[in-house]
Amino acid sequence: MKSKRHNIQPNWETSTDRQIEFKRTYSRKYYDYAVKKVVNEVEFHRNILKSPIKAFKHKAKSIVASGLMKISK
Repeated sequence: MKSKRHNIQPNWETSTDRQIEFKRTYSRKYYDYAVKKVVNEVEFHRNILKSPIKAFKHKAKSIVASGLMKISK
């Protein structure tokens, strides 16, 4: 029985797992913004003590990504 979790099953000899397109609850853009949000939140926390200005730039990017996630649902 084949799994219905993904739409495209590329040839494993000539492709990578990144080329598999899975069915998603939300749009691809939503998940792209989610990754940006997580990356910027991590950078915010890494930089908060070392460089507060840089940290808050990352926080602003995280907030923007969060808003774009809501729009692209």
